[in-house]
Amino acid sequence: FFFSSRRRHTRSLCDWSSDGCSSDLANLFRANLREANLQSVNFAWANLQEVRLSCANLSGVNFFEANLRQALLREVDLEGANLEKLDLMGAKLSNSNLRKANLQGANLQGANLRHVDFRGANLSEANLTDANLEGANLMDTNLEGTILRNTNVYEAIFKLEPDSHCSQISEDNQSPFSLSRGRSEEHTSELQSHSDLVCRLL
Repeated sequence: FFFSSRRRHTRSLCDWSSDGCSSDLANLFRANLREANLQSVNFAWANLQEVRLSCANLSGVNFFEANLRQALLREVDLEGANLEKLDLMGAKLSNSNLRKANLQGANLQGANLRHVDFRGANLSEANLTDANLEGANLMDTNLEGTILRNTNVYEAIFKLEPDSHCSQISEDNQSPFSLSRGRSEEHTSELQSHSDLVCRLL
């Protein structure tokens, strides 16, 4: 299997490691990259729709504005990766490591994010409408402007900073439900799906 990029060179999969290689604008539609070592590869603007990347090492990868709709990314390592404005609509990322990843403005609508580790990640302005966050760990995560409409956050773990506020907005925008901070500032949510959440810094 070969990658092709706009730089008009090809390299075998085993050569794509952390040596500054790039596959930006690559078309990898439905490619099978399961368990591949793709650490620090540049996938900016790439078409990775329906790609299979389960158990792959993607730490430090650049997925800026890439298309990963319906992609299979179970148990992947995306620690510190740049996922800004990435399209992950309908993707499956259960049990993945996204610690300290940048997901600012990412599209995660309908994504399966069960038990994902988001600790220290940036989810500001991300859209998680209809996503499944059951059991996800969002401690120390930036949720400013994050859209959590109809999102399942059952047993998800939040850590709310002193100046942050997360509220459930009813259909008439009345009587918001605030996620309260306990003594340890940890919160395990028991909210089910069909809730509208807007997180913002005050």
